[in-house]
Amino acid sequence: MPEGPEVQTIVTALKRCLHKHQISDIHFVSNADRKMLDGSDLDAFRKAVIGQKVVDVKRRGKFIVIQLSSEVNLVIHLLMTGQLLLGDPSMHDSPPRFLRCIFEFTDGQILCIADKSTWVKIQVLRESELNSYAEFLQLGVDVLEESFTPSAFQGLMNRSRIVHSLLLDQTVVSGLGNIYVNECLFLAGIHPGRRANSFSEGEVLALYFSISHVMREALSHGGTTFSDYRAPSGERGRYQDYLKVFKRKGQECYRCGTTIERIAISGRGAFFCPKDQIILGDEKVKALSQGIKSEQGSLYIADAMSSITRANFVFVLIGSSSVGKTTLSRVLKDKVPFLQLVPTFKTRPRRPGEDAGIDSIFLSTDEFSRLKASGEIALSAFIHGHHYGTPINRLRSTLESGQDACIILSPEGAQDLKALMPNTIVIGVEPPDTDIIKQRTLERLDYTDTERRERLGAVIEETHEKGITDFTITSVSPQAVFLDAVNIIYSVRCSTSRLRSDVFEGR
Repeated sequence: MPEGPEVQTIVTALKRCLHKHQISDIHFVSNADRKMLDGSDLDAFRKAVIGQKVVDVKRRGKFIVIQLSSEVNLVIHLLMTGQLLLGDPSMHDSPPRFLRCIFEFTDGQILCIADKSTWVKIQVLRESELNSYAEFLQLGVDVLEESFTPSAFQGLMNRSRIVHSLLLDQTVVSGLGNIYVNECLFLAGIHPGRRANSFSEGEVLALYFSISHVMREALSHGGTTFSDYRAPSGERGRYQDYLKVFKRKGQECYRCGTTIERIAISGRGAFFCPKDQIILGDEKVKALSQGIKSEQGSLYIADAMSSITRANFVFVLIGSSSVGKTTLSRVLKDKVPFLQLVPTFKTRPRRPGEDAGIDSIFLSTDEFSRLKASGEIALSAFIHGHHYGTPINRLRSTLESGQDACIILSPEGAQDLKALMPNTIVIGVEPPDTDIIKQRTLERLDYTDTERRERLGAVIEETHEKGITDFTITSVSPQAVFLDAVNIIYSVRCSTSRLRSDVFEGR
């Protein structure tokens, strides 16, 4: 069945081509009106529609709504195999297969409805009837509309239902089908058999942003075509070329190399990576009791990590002192699936509250020099009288394990890392204005007086250089910065155009 991106692709094309054009005639083939109009009177249908102009074309979930000038709306549901195809009068001579209905327009355009399964339905509704139409009243929040927000989605996840089934329920969220549910769960690292109310805050956000960006990417490629779906131009969708998990049973996971598995959930196929999308403990027992069946008899957990090096991302945070980079990196590490914080070697003294080993490894100057000489430090810098460096082995092991890396660097270090690794994404964290950063610097108790004077003098210079960053976040509040960062991470992970490389160059 066409899902949200496919239906929106059709709606956009129809609106562009048919807006303000007048319907001159309608023909049904082989009494197809009996099923398509669901028993409604054909003469009444023709009288209500012929002679009317197309005022607008909209989407409601998986329904297409063609608004006509007489305040009549054609509500079309394509179901499994329906197609809406636009053309010129030559389509009369070479009609599409499974033709069921033809709309003719005064400018010569023809809109054909083709349907192999003869399930397409057309409903005629007055404008006053739209909002009370039973099918529309049951629709949940639309994943392609502005009403689909993190807070709205969080409210939907407070349920004990299995998430795969929940996301397919159009009364909960509309516009998603099985293809995109599989993709979004994979990108969020969530097993399709998990219960929605078992998710952490980070998992809910990961799933929300996966849905948002997968839908946008699919829409940009005209949807997904495996069999019958076509755009009104007759073109196939192209997003199937970018699917990461759906229908990939037996193939390697793009992230970690583990073999993709398939299970059945309520009669629908769910594809997943048994290493990246795990289900544990009581949840596993509950899932099995609900009829989730493994086709390979496994417990969904890989025994060993793949040795294959994967092309994952390095997210680099840059920005001035006291802008909140360290706080942000720690929250991202704790709440974003598949993201590990790579610590930085530092020769300065440890400050109060710093967690050694998490984001910092403190060394003497001699130890730092020894590691640098042995090639164990990928990048290094001398800032405010101290040495800073990136441990190459920690960075490599993070990426090879199928994780993305997060690291804090100077602008120069970010440039150097980009030269080494094309998969480096630089996120600049900016203050709302320099006065705020100066005030934060003055209030920091972990700085010595000397450090405070040096940092205040360097506030403007430390603000990241334009042109280095791929994305920029304004540090208005910790929660806003976190949401912006997660949004960026998933825009990159879901992108179908960003470069990926399997090679750590020069190592």
